[in-house]
Amino acid sequence: MAGWHGLTGQQQVTRIRDGYTALARELALAMHRQHRALRVAVKPRVTGGSDLSDPAPLVYDYGELAKYADQIVLMAIDFHWAGSDPGPIAPLADVENALARVRAYGVPDARLAVELAAYGYDWTVDAAGHRVPGTQAASVTATGIARERWTTTGSSDGETSYEYASPGHRHVVWFAGSALRSRAVSPRRLYSGVAGIAWAAGNTDPAGAALISRALGG
Repeated sequence: MAGWHGLTGQQQVTRIRDGYTALARELALAMHRQHRALRVAVKPRVTGGSDLSDPAPLVYDYGELAKYADQIVLMAIDFHWAGSDPGPIAPLADVENALARVRAYGVPDARLAVELAAYGYDWTVDAAGHRVPGTQAASVTATGIARERWTTTGSSDGETSYEYASPGHRHVVWFAGSALRSRAVSPRRLYSGVAGIAWAAGNTDPAGAALISRALGG
């Protein structure tokens, strides 16, 4: 951390970005000497410019990372997350926007993959449908949904929503795995060569594993 005193937020982001790119370059050299591949997972930028309200995506120099990593994996998921109000986890318009922004940095399609959410979230909500303050949504799987048999209340871009009541509480669930089959072909439909990688929750989800296998053609 030496020499960081007095740096602006943008200067700090630039220093971290340059250091992370150097780390990826060194890792790639080491991995390739062992005849192994390097994947680098990156957060998407959903706003333009140098918006420091969410600095995490700014530390990734997509174009430079693609020079060294064999694959850049875009984490285009959790647009609604455990600490937000309920909603679709990976709305198609948001995914496409994030994908277009990364490609604008010169990342070759053959080196780009998009994460595909194969899980869901269970929010505790108030009468207006907002997340109850102080609570965090729990992750849910296809196996858990099949076991509970919740009431289906709607869908968005293939993602399914459910509602149920527990003593004294109302719950809203969104499950992105129901859109997995269509999402698996969506990146390739938009940009030839872009791959899809399923992102699941936990290791005890046989229904989800079968869903992933069918969607990805395994």
